[in-house]
Amino acid sequence: MNIMNTEVNNRSFEIVLEDSKTCDELIGYIKNNDNNLTISMRDYGGFEKVGNLRTSLTTDNRNITTSKGDVMLYQGNQIVIFYDSNSWSYTPLGKVKENYLDSFEDILISGNIEATFSIKQDNF
Repeated sequence: MNIMNTEVNNRSFEIVLEDSKTCDELIGYIKNNDNNLTISMRDYGGFEKVGNLRTSLTTDNRNITTSKGDVMLYQGNQIVIFYDSNSWSYTPLGKVKENYLDSFEDILISGNIEATFSIKQDNF
């Protein structure tokens, strides 16, 4: 199981990543950034945070109805974290671990954020 750690406002949560070429590319990109990638994310539509990865990844877009905790790739270069649902075409990246979801919405719902993504070295 591939785990990505994420920190927002000094609070951490874990994302279980999909087993896919896209996630392999994301892991490599984060590792090439000293295993620490900070992205400015803005609120969009009252249901998600979206931020530019500053690189493009392979897409495998599908029409998906998301739910709280889903993490998706949009247009190949934007990471999206959902705190509510939406239906659109995305490439799945992963899902926030269930034990974080109760406090998850409180972390994300407050305006624009800085999210720092890192990879647990013992998972790879």
